[in-house]
Parts: sequence; C-alpha cells; structure tokens
Amino acid sequence: MDQVAREARDRLLRRRHRLVRLQGDAENEGRTLREERSPDWVDQASDEEAVQLLADLTERERAEVAEIDAALARIERGTYGTCQSCGDPVEPARLKAIPEARLCKACSV
Repeated sequence: MDQVAREARDRLLRRRHRLVRLQGDAENEGRTLREERSPDWVDQASDEEAVQLLADLTERERAEVAEIDAALARIERGTYGTCQSCGDPVEPARLKAIPEARLCKACSV
C-alpha cells in the first residue's frame, strides 16, 4: 500500500467513525422526539419536521459511509486511485481532497 492510500485509509476510517457516531446520535434524537409527543399541535408539527430532518441527515450519512466503505474496499483490493471510468490514475491532489473519489478529474465532469 503506497503512502497516498495509507493516508487516505486513515482519513476515511476517522471520518467513518465520526459519521457512524453522528448517525447514532441523530437516530436516538429522532426516537426521543417521537416518544415524547407534545399535546400541542404546533409543537407536534415542529417535532415532526425535526424528526424528518434527522431522518434525512441519517440517510446522507449512510450514503457517505457506503462511499467510504467502497473506497476502503478499493484500498484493500489494490485498485484505489484508479479511475473506475477510464482506468487512468486519479490525481493524488484529488484523492487528498476527496479520498473516496472513484473518478479522475476528467471523468468526473
């Protein structure tokens, strides 16, 4: 595993850990809001909006975790840093900025 892949792996694992923790926190908060219903319909509407916002947040986090897992799998297979569209190398600067990048700059446009 080269230096770029090693650094990317470390960054991806740290980010994955933070996202999973944040996802769990959001799910717990949503569960609490659903369980502690207010009798006031305005508060109920506000709580429902907050629950939906938290659900949307966890969906985005799940998608990001899936992208991170895919990048980690590419690192393990030794295909990390190869564009999945054209097969050319993904630029190291791009991988540093977006460690889960699947495509080179040219193919991502």
